[in-house]
Amino acid sequence: MSDVINIKNLGNRIEADHVLFAMVRLQNDSRTLNLSKSLLERGDSVIIIGLLEDDEKILADYDRAIILKVDNPGNVRAFRLWTHFIYNTLGKVHLIRSNFWWAMDVFMLCLGWFFRWIHGGRLLYDAREIYSDLGETKDHPVKASFFLHMESLFIREADLVYTSGWLDSSYLKQLYQISEPEVLLNVPRYSEPDPNNRLREEFSIPADHTIVAYQGILLPGRGFEKILEAIKELDDVHFCVIGGGPEQEKIQKKAESIGVSKRTHCTGWVPYDELLSWSASVDVGLVLIDDTTQSLRYALPNKLFEHAMCGTPVIVTDLPQMAKVVNENQSGIIISPKYTTQDIILAIDRITQPDMYAKFQEGAKKVASRYNWEEESKKIDVFLERASVK
Repeated sequence: MSDVINIKNLGNRIEADHVLFAMVRLQNDSRTLNLSKSLLERGDSVIIIGLLEDDEKILADYDRAIILKVDNPGNVRAFRLWTHFIYNTLGKVHLIRSNFWWAMDVFMLCLGWFFRWIHGGRLLYDAREIYSDLGETKDHPVKASFFLHMESLFIREADLVYTSGWLDSSYLKQLYQISEPEVLLNVPRYSEPDPNNRLREEFSIPADHTIVAYQGILLPGRGFEKILEAIKELDDVHFCVIGGGPEQEKIQKKAESIGVSKRTHCTGWVPYDELLSWSASVDVGLVLIDDTTQSLRYALPNKLFEHAMCGTPVIVTDLPQMAKVVNENQSGIIISPKYTTQDIILAIDRITQPDMYAKFQEGAKKVASRYNWEEESKKIDVFLERASVK
């Protein structure tokens, strides 16, 4: 069983083959959890430094893992959280040793660099987003400039850089004039969850009604208002949200204002290890992302593959990387990034036709067999070898 230590209470020196810096809520971050499990399964020891609530458990079935918990300061701005995380972690730099330092996002890149500078080893950087052009910084040029300069300052110091998509790697190569980063897709472990009625039972949804769902962090630019307006026109359709985030209150208010609150349901955050048991009760997955920034344009989110793992057809926006996966496997319907409420209504009507639905289910199974963590994790040994010889 993994050991959990509040980083403030760390008093003795600890050492592991790998240290992962992850300024995320660990219980919900699939990328950090999947990577950690794969490193442990190859027989290595792992330390994860991240956010964890007192009652949350991760990696409970694994030995050789230590979780250094940074107290979550609550609902604060990203910069405040970052400085809080840095302050708590740097104070223990003399007690933590490793051969490989993994910066799990741009916020952690400088921290990983500093630990490597002090102790040696190799630095691997997970450029999981196009941080210089995020959706969250679209209207905040100062923030965008900060991310750009921080990443440009440290990305060349990494012994290996990897992204979550093919086009992301090409973009970063051109932006920073670096060797093309490796690709480690953000995909779930392969499984074949049985369809279930978990959402229907939780929210008393009739058996003959259709469940369309969004899962993940509720952020702007995900089409929630238009989805709700579409639900208003479809009497036998319910919209379920599996997750939480900044847009949750807006979704609830919008649903109430247009009279669909009884057909709009939210589970709140669920542990990542339980996610597919909720996903398996969804009829149609919605992966609608607005084409407003480079990061969103190149989106290839985990939820696309999670739905596939459950054999669930999807409706996605026509963004290059998502469209590539859906087109190649015929796993759903692609609509314009400038979609209207009517486009969503028509897509739901079409995808739920029995013959089309069966076809897309088969396509989803193809996606699951092709894009899964078991396949992606084979790259980890290559990453470590290449980082070591740089």
